[in-house]
Amino acid sequence: MGQIQAIKYRKRRGKLIEIPPEWVGNVTTKATIRQRTSKLPRPVKRALTESVYKYKLRNAPELEEFQNEY
Repeated sequence: MGQIQAIKYRKRRGKLIEIPPEWVGNVTTKATIRQRTSKLPRPVKRALTESVYKYKLRNAPELEEFQNEY
C-alpha cells in the first residue's frame, strides 16, 4: 500500500490554499517578521536593496554586459 500524505491548508484572503510540506510546523515570530525587507524603515530598505543589486551585478557578469548594451 502506498502512503497517503496529509495535505495541510490555511485560509488566505478568504480562500483555502495548500501549505508546502517544508513549511508545515514552522511558526512565524515577531522577530522574523521584523527582519523582512517590507517591514524595514525606508532608508534601511533602500540601502539594503542597492547593496543586494550591486552584489548580484558583481557576481553575474552576464547581467553587467546586458546593462552596458542599453
